[in-house]
Amino acid sequence: MRYIKLYSFIIICSLVLSHQLQAKTSEQFAFKATTLAGEQIDLNDYLGKQAVYLKFWATWCHYCLAEMPHLQHIDDTYGDDIKVIAINVGISDSVANINTLYKKEGYQVATIFDEQGQLTQQFGVIGTPHHILIDKTGQIKYRTYLATDKLDDLLNQQATQLAFSEGASNE
Repeated sequence: MRYIKLYSFIIICSLVLSHQLQAKTSEQFAFKATTLAGEQIDLNDYLGKQAVYLKFWATWCHYCLAEMPHLQHIDDTYGDDIKVIAINVGISDSVANINTLYKKEGYQVATIFDEQGQLTQQFGVIGTPHHILIDKTGQIKYRTYLATDKLDDLLNQQATQLAFSEGASNE
């Protein structure tokens, strides 16, 4: 019973925090970071151009590992329309663990190692996995703890909207 109360408290706090974070503007979420492959990422570079999908995760998180093929599939499917970024929360983890996993499984998703936890804190991430979809205007469209059908629908919608707007501007 004690764990149920604690779990309920964490869920309630997460929902309140999530609601507060969705009201933030894109400037409040701006960040610059370098991926493990050396790619420089500036969130502002995607504003007005494409949606951004962030997945906060860790190599010791069983749910995260189970969802990694889904993340790779999203990157393979929507990579031209949605910037997919995996952010390892850096808690009890290492770049070596990530590289070993990626090499073994063939993952090629852009990945940031959040060693100091700055991005994890900035986005109000409490647990892993944690998914955040930001539309091209910089507004958070969706937050969830697990990959869901709704997340997939919204990713598809964001990619379709971008493709439609690009098609309309080319006519």
